[in-house]
Amino acid sequence: MSEIFGLIFTVLFLAVLVGALIYYFISEKKRKDSQWVGVVIDKNIRETVHDDSNSHRDSGGGINIISISANDRSGPVVTHRFELTIKTDTGEQINNWEVTSGSYELINIGDRCKKNKGTNVLEPLKKTEPIQSETPPTTTPPPVPPQV
Repeated sequence: MSEIFGLIFTVLFLAVLVGALIYYFISEKKRKDSQWVGVVIDKNIRETVHDDSNSHRDSGGGINIISISANDRSGPVVTHRFELTIKTDTGEQINNWEVTSGSYELINIGDRCKKNKGTNVLEPLKKTEPIQSETPPTTTPPPVPPQV
């Protein structure tokens, strides 16, 4: 009887795990396939503190030789996520778009950005750069001077 419960639990666990992975890959593909132009309306830095002060010790109280390196440290570790909120030209609001620290410093609130299809990187548009439309602008011919 306990073997049946163990089997059911294993199958359910694997189903949830596979479902979560499928959801992640589908949402990542949709995000990468999207293309838009918009304005940055907010910037945010999320700071997370990880307390791994005891992660460099083995259960015997000794030091794990593998962990000794230039990066060996004790105490909390702080990580940062740099995020932008963007309002697209179509009116959609995109929250928590993660960017690198360099892009975060380069892009300001009110700046226009472009996200090309096939990438997750934002391209800041120059202040004077017009948005490239798919149809060329129409021009009217110059007026014809009157004939005398």
